[in-house]
Amino acid sequence: MTDRELLQAMDRMMDAKLQPICDGLDTVDRRLDTMQTDIRLLKDSVEEIRGGTNYVAQWVENLESAFRRHEMTATK
Repeated sequence: MTDRELLQAMDRMMDAKLQPICDGLDTVDRRLDTMQTDIRLLKDSVEEIRGGTNYVAQWVENLESAFRRHEMTATK
């Protein structure tokens, strides 16, 4: 076996041993991407809920204000 053949054999052996590790890292990368997307969607949902809550709070405040104005004009 020549030095070149020996190096090629060692190269194939290392590739065979490292391939499962590389595949595992690819899986981890995909899972991290999915988690980042989920976190981003959750953050957007929370912001929507907060915005919706603010909208409802503002609507209730306006309704209360209108009710107070109505009471004031009704009692005059």
